[in-house]
Amino acid sequence: MRFCEYLKFLHNYIGTDKTQADFVIFITTLFLHEPITDEEKQDDENDFYNPLNQLKQRTLEKIYTGEENHKVSKKNARILRSRYSPDIFENYLMEFDCDTQKRFSSELNQFGFKSRINNFEKKASDIYFRYLSAMVEGKDYIVLGDKSAASNIKEIAGKNEPKDLSIDCKRFIINHEDEIPLLPLCMIAENVFPLHKNARQMYNDYQLLSSQDKEKILEHFKCKEISFTDNWVKECIERFKDSINTLQLSNKKEILYDNAKYLHGAINYDSTVIENIDPFIFATPIESQSLKKLLQQDYLNRTVQSYIEMYLNNCEYAIEAPLDALWDTVDLGNCSEEEMCFWVMRFVLSVCYNISAKSNIESPYDIEEYNIETFEDMYYFTLLQLYLTYTFVDMIR
Repeated sequence: MRFCEYLKFLHNYIGTDKTQADFVIFITTLFLHEPITDEEKQDDENDFYNPLNQLKQRTLEKIYTGEENHKVSKKNARILRSRYSPDIFENYLMEFDCDTQKRFSSELNQFGFKSRINNFEKKASDIYFRYLSAMVEGKDYIVLGDKSAASNIKEIAGKNEPKDLSIDCKRFIINHEDEIPLLPLCMIAENVFPLHKNARQMYNDYQLLSSQDKEKILEHFKCKEISFTDNWVKECIERFKDSINTLQLSNKKEILYDNAKYLHGAINYDSTVIENIDPFIFATPIESQSLKKLLQQDYLNRTVQSYIEMYLNNCEYAIEAPLDALWDTVDLGNCSEEEMCFWVMRFVLSVCYNISAKSNIESPYDIEEYNIETFEDMYYFTLLQLYLTYTFVDMIR
């Protein structure tokens, strides 16, 4: 997700009466601490404490819109980061009424950032700081999801004494320390393909553990064990199809036909890396400019969200159904099987995210899209989201 997209999101809630250029100054100033050093005080007197005050209005507008890939310069980003303080911004957000806080937090989740109502203001400020750090390196985007997931799990594990951990448990933990957020996918992989040789060695090593060792590892990392029914995948897929029909997310096309062959077919590309992970949704195997535009606008998530909103409010559908739009834009009827598998998973994830958000379902797992590297990971992650969504949600009504 690009910095300009995050600015536009914040502008819907803060400083709504300000112009694009004025908002860039306004929001960046909210994240500044009071001048402390002599240099800072001198800059404040000259109205340069926020370095963006020196920029022309047109330049500020380009930062807001992302025009010509414009972003905050490395130098200015470094200054803003050195003077960063979240206090004023977070206090500003806490002035929101309860409904607005819930809506703000929900939208952060729909963008791919893990947020809860009791920490939404800290999550929002943390995201802004990550943008500053990215722009110091010359980037104007951050990867959707939460990079802190792995470190959080390490912190949890560090507080737990490794009591009664067998040699096999310790070996697994040491060998896969940086992959621990993927533990839920280990359970999915073992249930779906118990004798399959996976590309990610962690999945194979987990299956080779004894039941007792698996239980110890899950307990050690406070990872909830998944309880599967015999036909859970098929049942979740059928309920997903029911959602598509009920919410009218497609008026023309079916996407999980022939026993969802293009969903399950993703495992045939198990070791295929989703290269150059796309900061807007996922990396795509397609290189067309029109598709890049589709990704940059986070088209799927937002269109699905709009459609569900119209359904819940009994409004007339004013935009093209999301699956139909995806089918036409990407030309799914003529793309490669690999591309088709990718977009089937992407669409399923978008629908699951939005239904879960509307149903106030919070995942018990810290896995994020940031952790997904291959088609294999994405396939198991998609099945996990189907499970989490349709195990607890009958249907949005």
